[in-house]
Amino acid sequence: MNKKLNIGRVVTIGGAFIAFAIGSGFSTGQEIMQFFAAYGTEIVLCAVVFFIGNLYMNYNFLEAGRKGQFEKGSQVFNYFGGKYIGLFFDWFSVIFSFASYFVMIAGAGATLQQQFGIQPAIGAVIIAALAGLTVMLGLNKLVDIIGKIGPAIIVLCLLAGLVGIINGNLSFQEAEVLIPGSGIIAASGTWWGSMISYLGFGMLWFAPFLAAIGKEERNPKDAQYGTIMGVLVLTLAVLIVGSALIKNIDLVGASQIPLLLILHQSSPFLATVFSVVIFAGIYTTACPLLWTPVNRVAKEGTNTYKIAAIVLAAAGCVIGLVAPYAAIVNFIYAVNGKVGFLLVALVIIKNIRDAAARKNGSNLV
Repeated sequence: MNKKLNIGRVVTIGGAFIAFAIGSGFSTGQEIMQFFAAYGTEIVLCAVVFFIGNLYMNYNFLEAGRKGQFEKGSQVFNYFGGKYIGLFFDWFSVIFSFASYFVMIAGAGATLQQQFGIQPAIGAVIIAALAGLTVMLGLNKLVDIIGKIGPAIIVLCLLAGLVGIINGNLSFQEAEVLIPGSGIIAASGTWWGSMISYLGFGMLWFAPFLAAIGKEERNPKDAQYGTIMGVLVLTLAVLIVGSALIKNIDLVGASQIPLLLILHQSSPFLATVFSVVIFAGIYTTACPLLWTPVNRVAKEGTNTYKIAAIVLAAAGCVIGLVAPYAAIVNFIYAVNGKVGFLLVALVIIKNIRDAAARKNGSNLV
């Protein structure tokens, strides 16, 4: 029986996906610069791969969660990879998600330091405390909270990107000449290598989270249309923010927080407002990244779960203050992304096997 589409729920799920994806790397512009803007006009090819890859993988994760009704979202890896490969990806994703939580901590510190001259430790502690408290509330409450914040953040990021495009000094042709010597730490030597890494690390983030949503969501279509909306909006944001960075590459190439620097050139007031937006984006991604390891080691609602949320939030805060922000983004995202892309291959292989089984009339579990 087909259930009626709940537009409010679609927007909430789409907003949660956006909020998870946007984080410190996206909202500061650092992630977009390393994985998209670093390739000049080839950013269009990057965006196409980003859109198609995310739609395909996210659908599979939601369906796996709905069909498998996993006790833990991380069991999605066993669904696609079997017992032993699944176990590897399970623990790798937990470690990687926790490492990515460090990125959020470092981004929070770098943002407040660049804009207000505040010690990085203050921003890091604020994000860690908010993330720890939110994760203690459990998955459903987490989705509701970040799902309502996500759309507002992405709209403001789009506006910031448009300001950068309008005020940019360079044409795309001029920018491409300057990019090699601009100081950008590119994710890969080629645009397609960059997308392999980007999709890879994204899948390790999204797999347990979306599988858990797929299990909990009463109407599968709400979850499916929500993620389609989220991917479409994010792709648009990639193109607009990436274009803004390219047109200002002479200004932002070596910047830790490039999007904030672009806005500061136009209006210090706008930059101040946007620093709050970045901080909110960091919070919305830090929460599900912290939820992944906490959910792996303890069951929601228990005292152990709450203690794990506090301990891991604090531990990640300490570790995230050690290394420079841009260096953390480049190392964690690029290296782990290559491992994560193997998950994409596993999903494709399972889809092919399932299609063959249906053709032969076999029952799928």
